[in-house]
Amino acid sequence: MGGKKSIMRVPLRAVALLFFVSASLAGADRVGRASWYGPGFFGRTMASGQRYDRRRVFVAHKWLPFGARVKIMNLKNHHVLIAPVEDRGPYAGRCILDLSYAAAIRLGIVKAGVAHIAYEIMPRSDL
Repeated sequence: MGGKKSIMRVPLRAVALLFFVSASLAGADRVGRASWYGPGFFGRTMASGQRYDRRRVFVAHKWLPFGARVKIMNLKNHHVLIAPVEDRGPYAGRCILDLSYAAAIRLGIVKAGVAHIAYEIMPRSDL
């Protein structure tokens, strides 16, 4: 109450159907840039203790707890995914998230390397 919410309509493709989902960008949500892990990280141990597997969808965030899930939207192409936090970072540039290679593919940012994104922290009840 009292806070202004920003609502945007996000197109999603599901089994050749196009529909719209309302996505709030208020509260704990952030807007900024995201990059993805380069190929040299495959097999390395992440801050969570797990090994980096570029085929798995996950993100790195500086302070969110491991296992927290974030809903990420590429603001250019409106691709959306939900991914768990499994590492710390990003440490370079002005990015707010680092994405695994699989997450970057799903969001359509592999070629560009960096994208303007929005993310929201998923409530624990949605886990």
